Amino acid sequence: MITTNILAQIFGMTFLFSGISMIFNRKTVKLVIDKMISDTGLIWNMGFLFIFAGSFILAFSNFYGDGLSALLSVLGILAFLKGIYLLWLPGHSTKLYKKIAENNNVIIFIGIIALIVSFYLIAKGFYFNF
Repeated sequence: MITTNILAQIFGMTFLFSGISMIFNRKTVKLVIDKMISDTGLIWNMGFLFIFAGSFILAFSNFYGDGLSALLSVLGILAFLKGIYLLWLPGHSTKLYKKIAENNNVIIFIGIIALIVSFYLIAKGFYFNF
């Protein structure tokens, strides 16, 4: 449970600041995505990073636990699958990222989802045990 709380705290804070950044710095997010999709090596490295992060979360989170553990496990599975996607289909992933960068509403939506998830993770990780 302590490990789950620490993971919730780390990823909650990460999602909080990422979500805020995506909502209020959309131009910068678009520039970062444009730079990222022009560098295949960076996408390849991101794939390994996501596989590592997903494996790390799954190694230290119990899928059959409470809601927090289940959420962290789902995030770990999604990160792992995203890493595989980036490694196996880098051309397709660049097209997807380009579509995301072209639409402000998608960036705002992803930022809002990140904020919602961060509020839950921060509340469970730092304050409440519900």
